[in-house]
Amino acid sequence: MSLKHKHIIGIEEAFLSNENEMTLEFNIVTELADGGSLYDQICLKRLENRALQKAFYEICLGLKYMKDNNVIHRDLKTQNILLTKDLTIKIADFGLAKNLSTLSKMASTWCGTPITMAPEVIEGKKYTFSADIWSLGCILYEL
Repeated sequence: MSLKHKHIIGIEEAFLSNENEMTLEFNIVTELADGGSLYDQICLKRLENRALQKAFYEICLGLKYMKDNNVIHRDLKTQNILLTKDLTIKIADFGLAKNLSTLSKMASTWCGTPITMAPEVIEGKKYTFSADIWSLGCILYEL
């Protein structure tokens, strides 16, 4: 899965390292997001209303790109949304993301963070991009 968009964290490099004979680690080097997480910024009350509106708009742009590329994030929350120093949004943590090869396909795996999880996911039903839209609504409420 390769996503290249202004509001999705970019991967610069990925490699395996073997610090000791018992452990093999997968490392990912991403672009710099030196503004912290959206969660941290909300908790510290550092963002004014206009910046919060901009953040929500940029999250929507990133999600639209993901939908256009048949990718469901499945763990969208303010902790997984990073900011650059100039407050540009970067959607991050694609560890639970799923690529749906066609729009008719659906996922059914129960995964994500329960507080932002769509009802159909919790109920064990099949779901598609609507699960990320539910999480987006949770983010809007939090903002």
